[in-house]
Amino acid sequence: MGQKDTLPRVFRLTGTCNNYPWGKKGKESLAARLHKKSPGTGFEIKESEPYSEMWFGDYPDYPARVLETQVPLAELISRHPLELLGQKLSEKDCAQLPYLPKVITAYDNILTRHEQSLTENVDSIYSQGASVANPSQQRAV
Repeated sequence: MGQKDTLPRVFRLTGTCNNYPWGKKGKESLAARLHKKSPGTGFEIKESEPYSEMWFGDYPDYPARVLETQVPLAELISRHPLELLGQKLSEKDCAQLPYLPKVITAYDNILTRHEQSLTENVDSIYSQGASVANPSQQRAV
């Protein structure tokens, strides 16, 4: 998908796994197992490491990539903001996804805390008109 290429209506993404200490270790982590099954990543699970989340957004620390080309999602959005974000979000200085999709695998009750706040986060995103412009203000959904 070069600069002048047309954007396909559907494309596959591969996420990125992170290692927060509250994640499940090794193959016990769903996030790690999903990441390992993603073609082209070369990801190998280390049994002693925690894998807490697999992110599928345009956040720079753990970017999703287009599976076929390995182009980071943020780069694709910068090339095609109107098609991927719509009119309102594409007009912002920092056009990006207003949410951060992720798979969470936790070994303690942090998942319960996420579930309790999920409805509040989604309601807040929609009440703001999906206007989050700063990656540190993105909400997990």
